[in-house]
Amino acid sequence: MLTLLHADLLAQNVQVAVISETWFKARHTTAATTIPGYNVYRLDRVRRRGGGVAIYVDVGVRVEVCSTLGNKDYEVLWIKTYIGTSPLFICALYHPPAPVYEPTGLLDYLEVTVADIIKTTPGSPTVIIAGDMNRLPADRLVSLGLLSLVNIPTHRGNCLDRMYCNVPSYINIKVVSSLIRTAHAMVVACPDARFIKDINKQRRVTYMRNRTPAQDYTAVKQLANINWSTVLTVHNDAQLGFNYFYAIITSIVDSVYPLRRVTITSRDPPFITPSIKLLLRRRNRLMRVGNVEEAGAISVRVGVAITAYNSRRLADLNLTGGGSAGGAISTMWERVRKISGGGVFFVPRPTGGY
Repeated sequence: MLTLLHADLLAQNVQVAVISETWFKARHTTAATTIPGYNVYRLDRVRRRGGGVAIYVDVGVRVEVCSTLGNKDYEVLWIKTYIGTSPLFICALYHPPAPVYEPTGLLDYLEVTVADIIKTTPGSPTVIIAGDMNRLPADRLVSLGLLSLVNIPTHRGNCLDRMYCNVPSYINIKVVSSLIRTAHAMVVACPDARFIKDINKQRRVTYMRNRTPAQDYTAVKQLANINWSTVLTVHNDAQLGFNYFYAIITSIVDSVYPLRRVTITSRDPPFITPSIKLLLRRRNRLMRVGNVEEAGAISVRVGVAITAYNSRRLADLNLTGGGSAGGAISTMWERVRKISGGGVFFVPRPTGGY
């Protein structure tokens, strides 16, 4: 697992990585959880399974662990580093789906801590809170004066893995896949405009034949012009006649309905089918040449196709049945989350360095 994490860190040129739900315990020594080139700072969950947070920081970065900012009731780990000469506080947070505490208590704690950091730290401190926050209310975190940097799904259609900052320092954000086998996505945040590449993105190439009324008319016209008696009398051999018939049909299909190459990636939502992707490609081509009216008509077709796909995905659920209705409803929402969507938080090295 750590080998795969190390590969992700190197691939994205990461300087600081915030990891949620590490499952590290006291029996896991620092040496066993260290990654070459990085120092690890941990907060393990005590007396219960799962949980825990960690922050991996490049060995060349000066770091202070802010133990006085922590709270034994919550899984939060604070460190302090610098962007140039300006202090940077990073909080690794894990808020479980079924916490043993009241979420309002955690929010109150974060509000007091962030306000205290900004009030007592000389200069203009930057505060980052990142981690798997599950259903912690996003509006309450934003009300603390923090900017929400991740607003797309990171786990089965839900935006669980989030990042908040008190200043717009990290404007280049991308959700990418990890080498680690997990349902969570990685969130990569850059302070500059470099291109963030999803090196683990999977591609599937498929071929399909596009079909329009104009093509159907052309195919029917060509079929009408064929002398089919030749097929019936060729050498008086049924197999040769079938081969001849098959060659004619294949030639017409290939000429009227040519194969189109379509690439579907792991970043595409489930409703982006090859046919919809072809429509989007055609719409974009029309937009580039200024044919806005026809492009708008294709957009309507895309919307209808997506609606039809989503309806088919939910059509087999029995929401009005007897005892099984509750299970159907939970299945429905699981599918809705997958349709609407799609933690590890990485902060790559800025161009100028820290």
